[in-house]
Amino acid sequence: MIFKVLLVLVFIVDRQLLRRPSELDAVCPNGWKGVWTGASIAFFSYIGFDAVSTAAEETRNPQKDLPRGIIGSLIICTVLYIATAAVLTGLVPY
Repeated sequence: MIFKVLLVLVFIVDRQLLRRPSELDAVCPNGWKGVWTGASIAFFSYIGFDAVSTAAEETRNPQKDLPRGIIGSLIICTVLYIATAAVLTGLVPY
């Protein structure tokens, strides 16, 4: 798990240097239909947070630790998705 997060962080930092700001001019070329299509595809990437709830059986205080774990992991994944999308948008020409 730590390896995967480090790999994403290395990609974000490394490719940030190669990003071209001129590629950000056409961020939403397909309109809202394209945004909703991309959002629906990314939604299925979030199916993995059940592992956090499964690990709650081993915590000392699941009523307090489980919401913190789920919300914390969602925040971390959302930040990584946004950073990756921002870097890829600047790398790939439309």
